[in-house]
Amino acid sequence: MSVSETNTPASTSTSVTTTEEKNAPTLAEVVRKYKTKELIDFLRKEDDLELVQEDYDIIEKERITGRAFLKITEEKLRSYGMPGGPASDLADFAKELGKRKLKSFSSYKTLKDLKGVLSKYGVQDGRITDIPQFTPKPHNIDDKNEYLLHCLKDIRFRLRNMGPVVKLFVVNIFRQSSMHVLI
Repeated sequence: MSVSETNTPASTSTSVTTTEEKNAPTLAEVVRKYKTKELIDFLRKEDDLELVQEDYDIIEKERITGRAFLKITEEKLRSYGMPGGPASDLADFAKELGKRKLKSFSSYKTLKDLKGVLSKYGVQDGRITDIPQFTPKPHNIDDKNEYLLHCLKDIRFRLRNMGPVVKLFVVNIFRQSSMHVLI
């Protein structure tokens, strides 16, 4: 690995980065929303826990969600039949989650740091096409919902008021591109 790769800043805006780091949610806030399967998937990625399939089976059998996991104790895990080592490690890990802040990708200081975290999520050699696409879930909407109708009415009103502004914006873009062609 070259020297430039390890010392190249991934983000040049330090003031934005420090603000992002202060406002970053804790990992506990994210884990709290996990369902049992999501929690197990998350724990599988934590290599230092060294859990075995039996440990994951206990979590699944007891239907431990993220919210329950954050309150879990070693004694409770032992009562579920988990051996002492994993029970102790999981209880400690659950306590630590509240102290761990999530880092935004822009807060990584060097290209090496950024490549490391991207490879953890399956992105190799900076190919952003490896990042899985977000697929929104369709939701049924009641066309008669008063709140929805009010929002749509408000949007239409705002768009009508923006009409002259948008028209002026388009005209200015046309003028700029025409001037550029003439020059």
